[in-house]
Parts: sequence; C-alpha cells; structure tokens
Amino acid sequence: WRELDLDHIVAQVNNSARCVECCLQLQDELTDKLPASLSENIELQEVADGFTDLSKMAAELLGKIVMEDLKGVVLRLFTSEWYSGDYLVADCVCNTIWDYGEELRIGLFDSSHRKVMVYILDRLVIQILAQLLSDKGQTLPIDADFVASLDEDIAEITQTIQDLGLPRRMLTPRILPIQHISALCAIFTESAKILAPPANVPTTPAKLTVKAAESGSGSDDDVNGHAQAHR
Repeated sequence: WRELDLDHIVAQVNNSARCVECCLQLQDELTDKLPASLSENIELQEVADGFTDLSKMAAELLGKIVMEDLKGVVLRLFTSEWYSGDYLVADCVCNTIWDYGEELRIGLFDSSHRKVMVYILDRLVIQILAQLLSDKGQTLPIDADFVASLDEDIAEITQTIQDLGLPRRMLTPRILPIQHISALCAIFTESAKILAPPANVPTTPAKLTVKAAESGSGSDDDVNGHAQAHR
C-alpha cells in the first residue's frame, strides 16, 4: 500500500461511495417499476454493501498513510527533549495532519473525510498513550510542567483536527482517555505539594516519575516528513 498514489486512493473512495448511491437508487427504481415477484430477486443491497466496505478500506488506508508519517514524531513525545521544550512535537504532528487534511478535504466527500480524520485521531490517541506509558528511557518527573506540556499538546492537536472539520461531538469522546490520564497526573502533583514537608525539614520528598520514552533512531528528515513524501 505504500506504493499507491494518494490521488488514486482518494478517487477509489469517492467512486465507491458514488457506486453505493447508484445501487440504492437503482434498487428503488426497480422496486417501483417491477412486480414484487421479480424485484425481490434483485440483490443490489449486497452490491452496495460491497462498495461500502471498499470505500471504508480505502479511507482507512488514507489514514494509515498519515499515521506512517507521524510514527517517528510521536516517538519523541515524553522524551527529555520534549520535556525541556527543545523539540515541539505537537507542532510537527499538527503540521503533518493539517497538510494531509487540507488536501484530503478538497478531494473527498465530507463523510469520507470525517472517516479519515476519525481513523487518524483514534490511532494517534493510542500511540500517545502507549508512549506515555512506555517504561523505556530516562525518568521524567510528573510535575506541573509535565502536566502543562501534555495539556497544551493535546489542546493543540484537538483544535487542529476540529479545524479540519471533525465535529466536536465526534472528537471529544476520543480525546477523553488522554484527558483522564492528564487529570490523574495533576492530582498526584497537587497531592505531592500538600504532603511535602515544611521547607525547614532537611529531607527530600518522593516524586512521582515516568520513564521518558526513547526517541527512536530515525533522522530529523524522517521525523519531519509529511505529505510531500506522498505527493
């Protein structure tokens, strides 16, 4: 599938969706004009279902192409360079999604475009959670800066996908898992402040930490690659 041209896949999505409409329209016309004994033997619904499945698979393939470009970027989340602000992962994620999303919005029907964006968002949330829960790499403190950076990144990604046309009602429930984890981290951070000993007590309170994920071995060119590679 990596060898397929993006425009070819877009055309396949649209053609399949159009074939579904034609099948259903033809079935209605034949049902009106033919006697029931004949029209009941016409299985156009099954043909329409086949084109529906084909359109769905092609739309998912478009989303898969986007996620392939994002894979190296997501691996740099929750690393020391992300924590320090030296590498703006969310900016790169949003720029890549925006480039693809704008091109696909021009070429696809609205319903198909939303399916692609849902696919991207669902897989992106899974990858972010997997990276957050990774036990590889250095140990990062889960403090106020960590929570703030996580919240800012998720807000930026959410806004980008919403600006690309995904309705809030479809977006919000898919973001909830990350928001719940962020809220849990914030609770631990506040609890640590409350339980911390007075400043004059010479002891070091325990800190909640998370393993910083390894950033991967890809080069910056690979990480920053996006829609241009598929045009």
